[in-house]
Amino acid sequence: MGKFIFGFISGIIASFVILAIIGYVNSQNDDNSLKFYEDPKMEHCLDLKELKIFQVLETNAALANPDDYSMSTFLILGREEQQFYDTERITIKKNQCFKQKGTYRYQSKDKNFRTVPIVVVE
Repeated sequence: MGKFIFGFISGIIASFVILAIIGYVNSQNDDNSLKFYEDPKMEHCLDLKELKIFQVLETNAALANPDDYSMSTFLILGREEQQFYDTERITIKKNQCFKQKGTYRYQSKDKNFRTVPIVVVE
């Protein structure tokens, strides 16, 4: 009888430990994160002429796709006061480019984590 109780309590403790570990891992993966390149030499212009916004995240941040039916997604960051809207098209001028500055990690509606390039117009 003593071995049964010991085994039962050990199983409960092990379950709590496993649940605590799972909770910790999930909390670490829950945060959206911006990671900018530490070395400016890593920044580069992308071969894009236009992006179409499909989801505004904040006043000056939105998720966008090229309008060429590719599955690529980008986080576009605007100036501090810039406001984006859904379905807006951001077209660059001849002397500008979409410059990749880092990566953005987020959880999509289907609960999968995605990592996409961060771009700005320069």
